[in-house]
Amino acid sequence: MAQATRMQKNQARKMYEEDGESVAAISRHIGFGPQSVANWAKKGGWVKYGTAPATPEPEPETETVAAPAEWTPPVEVPSNSEADLRARLAKMEAENQRLLDENKQLKPTVDIGDYVTDRVKWITDNSPEGEDYWLNRAEASFKKENMQRAKDGLPVFNIADHPELLDNLIAEIKTKEAINNAKEPNEPAYRRVKLLIMRNGMPTIEQIPMEAQVNNMAGSLADGIIRYTRKGFKLTDPFLCPRAGCFRPAQNDELGRWLYDGYCTDRHRTEVEGKDKSPTVGLQTKDTVLSGIG
Repeated sequence: MAQATRMQKNQARKMYEEDGESVAAISRHIGFGPQSVANWAKKGGWVKYGTAPATPEPEPETETVAAPAEWTPPVEVPSNSEADLRARLAKMEAENQRLLDENKQLKPTVDIGDYVTDRVKWITDNSPEGEDYWLNRAEASFKKENMQRAKDGLPVFNIADHPELLDNLIAEIKTKEAINNAKEPNEPAYRRVKLLIMRNGMPTIEQIPMEAQVNNMAGSLADGIIRYTRKGFKLTDPFLCPRAGCFRPAQNDELGRWLYDGYCTDRHRTEVEGKDKSPTVGLQTKDTVLSGIG
C-alpha cells in the first residue's frame, strides 16, 4: 500500500483542525482510508476546531548507536636523514624553477639588460649554440674567404695550419657585435618599435613598423603594440628607441619617465616625428606600454 506523503498529511491536518472536516470527508478527499486518517490524528495530536487537544502518543524510543570512529591514517613523519633532506631540497628547487619559468613565459616584458650593455654576453647566453655561436660564424667567414681566394686564383688556407686566423676572426666578429649599439643608424628615419620574439629557439629583436596606415592605430603607440603582443611578441625592458635602425634604450629622467617620447635622443625624435611633439608617442604611453598588456 502506498505511503502518504508529508504534503498529504499536512493537507489532512489542515482540513481536520482548521476546516473542521470529518475523518470520513478527509479520507475521501486525499484517497486514504478513514482508519489511516484517524491514526494520523491520534499520533499527531490533531485538535479539531472547538475541541480540547488530544494527547499525542509518545514516539517509540529508538536506541542511538554511536557511529564508529573514523579511521585516521597514521601521520608520516618525514625522515631527517641527509639523503632525504637533499631529495626534498632538490624537489623544492625544481618546483621553484618551474614557477620561475612559468612567470617568465607569462610576463609581457623581457629583460634585455645584457643586450643593451653587453651584446656578446647576450648572444652567448641566449643562443642555442652557446659559445659555439662565435666559432661557427668564424668558420663560415673563413670558408667564404677561402672561396673568394680560390675565385681570385690565390692559394687557400688550411685552418689547421693557421688556427690563429680563426681566433682573430672570432675576436673581430665579437668586436663588431659589441659596437652595434653605439653605431648611428643608416636606415631612413621611420618609426620602428622593437619587440622581441623567439625565432629558432633564440630571442630575436625585430623592428615593427608602427605607422598609422600600416597598423591602423588610433593615435597611440600602445594600440599597435598590443596587436603584436597578441601574436607572441613581447615588449623589451628597457624600451628601445623607436627610430629605425637604432637599438639604444629610451632616455629617462630621474623619475624614470621618458625624456624624448621614448627615443634615445631628441635628434632621433625630431628625425622621425618632426619638430612638434609626437602625436603617437608620449610620456603617457610608457605606463601603458610597460604595464602588462598582451
